[in-house]
Amino acid sequence: MSAESTGAPEATSTDFPEVLGAAARAATASRSNAPALAGHIQVADVLIEPTEMWSLPLGAPNVPLSDAERAGIEAAYSPFPIYFEQLSTDGPMLLLSQPVIQGTSVVVAYEIRCGLDPGAMCAVGGAFRLEKLDGDWATTETISEWIS
Repeated sequence: MSAESTGAPEATSTDFPEVLGAAARAATASRSNAPALAGHIQVADVLIEPTEMWSLPLGAPNVPLSDAERAGIEAAYSPFPIYFEQLSTDGPMLLLSQPVIQGTSVVVAYEIRCGLDPGAMCAVGGAFRLEKLDGDWATTETISEWIS
């Protein structure tokens, strides 16, 4: 049963730590064809503004992750270590979008890149819709999915 059909309250930015954790975990768990994250999870330390097609251009506006958002992502991966890195880092990295609230749901785009060269053809990405189900945020729809 979806959150919307149960009369759940609209999502707010206070939900973002748990939403980002659920989205990050879903992005890395669902993609067996994702570039290897080198034995640990390396996450960009910013949230990138998504395009209308849910892509994450490296030159797009971004905002730093808050301490609460970092904690939400870390909690989703516990006990595995998470490393938050600047976008200038080479190597495999998970990029997340700024969450987009749509009523009771939130959409988060993601990319797992093998490096930050925009011309590199070794990445996967997409966008998930998340809703609060039985008290926890979970993916309820894959909005887009791609491989390069």
